[in-house]
Amino acid sequence: MIAMQISTTITDPMSLLIKNLERGATGDYSARMNYQSRDEIGQVASFFNQFMERLGLAIHEREQLEQQWIEKDDTDRIMQANTLLEKLKDTEYPTIVVGDLNAEPDSEPIQILLKEFTKPDIPDAYLPTWSSEDPSKCIDHILFNMPKKWKVIDYEVLCENYATDHCIVIATLVFTP
Repeated sequence: MIAMQISTTITDPMSLLIKNLERGATGDYSARMNYQSRDEIGQVASFFNQFMERLGLAIHEREQLEQQWIEKDDTDRIMQANTLLEKLKDTEYPTIVVGDLNAEPDSEPIQILLKEFTKPDIPDAYLPTWSSEDPSKCIDHILFNMPKKWKVIDYEVLCENYATDHCIVIATLVFTP
């Protein structure tokens, strides 16, 4: 009888802790241990609650900073686009500009790049790429010069949020000299 009471005293809070850890692992940072005791399990519950509170605040702060970066004044991006264009506009070599340009297709930085480069004229090239958890903005691009010599065979946007906060853009381009 005493062994069963001790076992329940330990296993019930541990089961609750495991359930709350599972919630936290899936992104529910509101998970809390409702266990009041001065013993070791009570201390673990208290530390867990503090950890989840701080983790939730840190995640929220990171998301706000990311949003501020996306909405940031385009001055730096415009300067970068102009510099890139200046360096690459007269090249005789086939060139591809690929990456997280943090600018949407209609933005001034992308419009500057489109003076000399081409974005594939296919619907998938305009799919949202950020954030990977809930894509709503197309800010990752593939641009190329010499558009008559490139053929886009395949273009795909994959959203896997375990590796990055952006969706992955995969494209197959064939250059014909």
